Amino acid sequence: MLTSTMACITCIILVNSKDASALDRRQILRLQAVPHRPPDYIQMNLHCLILQKATEFRPSPYEKLALIDMELHVANDVQPTQFRRFPRWLPYITNRPSLLRALGLADLCLQHSDQCHLWRNNVAIDEQETTPLHLADGDYFKIFIGEIDHPEVCLSDVESKRCKHITMDFRGQ
Repeated sequence: MLTSTMACITCIILVNSKDASALDRRQILRLQAVPHRPPDYIQMNLHCLILQKATEFRPSPYEKLALIDMELHVANDVQPTQFRRFPRWLPYITNRPSLLRALGLADLCLQHSDQCHLWRNNVAIDEQETTPLHLADGDYFKIFIGEIDHPEVCLSDVESKRCKHITMDFRGQ
């Protein structure tokens, strides 16, 4: 089942072996697993693979293939819809500002700095963070720009553990 396409690199979900056998193996260079799946895939117990076709090669040995979710709830010229999921080649060493610039979101995040949220592999990256990120093929990034409806909702696995601990401490008193 195909879910997103960009420059012939497709994020696919293999539900069963029948789906896998329908692909022509000569057209596939590789399948890259996305181990830290998007939350909607986790809820549905689905796995995510990025398919790289045989006609497409890594643009540079210094780039890694990542899955990007962009959710923009502010006026923008970046994308016509609020949500977009796509694979993207990114520099293997980058930082938060450079990543946002590579995705065309730097100006938008400057305009809405308090509403610009970034996660890597379901772990939030602080808006002031500038330390280098060492990317791997199959990394998952989520960018959310806009008001978060329920700020008390945990936004990452790390925050979820922290919130669970806080909740347990609160109930125990």
